[in-house]
Amino acid sequence: MAEPARASRDWGIALALAALFAFTGLGNHPLLAADEPRVAGIAWEMQHTGEWWVPHLAGEPFLEHPPLFYAVLGAFIRELGASEGVARLPGAIASLCTALLVFALARRLADRSAGLPALFALIGIAGFARYSHRALVDPLLMLFVMAGYYAYVRAVWNVPSPLPSRTETLPKLLLATTKSSFPSRLKSPTESEMSHPELATVV
Repeated sequence: MAEPARASRDWGIALALAALFAFTGLGNHPLLAADEPRVAGIAWEMQHTGEWWVPHLAGEPFLEHPPLFYAVLGAFIRELGASEGVARLPGAIASLCTALLVFALARRLADRSAGLPALFALIGIAGFARYSHRALVDPLLMLFVMAGYYAYVRAVWNVPSPLPSRTETLPKLLLATTKSSFPSRLKSPTESEMSHPELATVV
């Protein structure tokens, strides 16, 4: 099989597996425990009141997390309606993208045969599966952490010889730094650093 055809086949398999993993069972059970109803309630209140910059819960400011995830979820609720599946949809999309980034990163760091095993390794981790199917901040945090890893590798790994000029590498490093800063828009810096070591394990 020609190399472009093999790459297209592998990407098709990865996309199908990641989508099956991410979107299965989103709406077949009620919101769980205290976290999911609270997150969904904050997002609903945000889109209902139009207060997109400051999350509120029962009319009071809720400053535990920055507003980015709640604003994204609120936009989904405004456009698609309020339901269990919609509440979990942003996290599912983030998990799909995270899985595909792991697939692409493994292919870049090792070889093209490493992508699917890395994808299977990620979706087989219980913690990743648990958080990927809940209405929580964590899936979007995982996506931005993984995007930071990927951007860093794209910027500095396997640099061809001779070394590129500073004007060539600086934009890539700036992009990597920018992506790596996004987790702090979702959780505090301490939470961002401590959350989801499973991503580093796969990488």
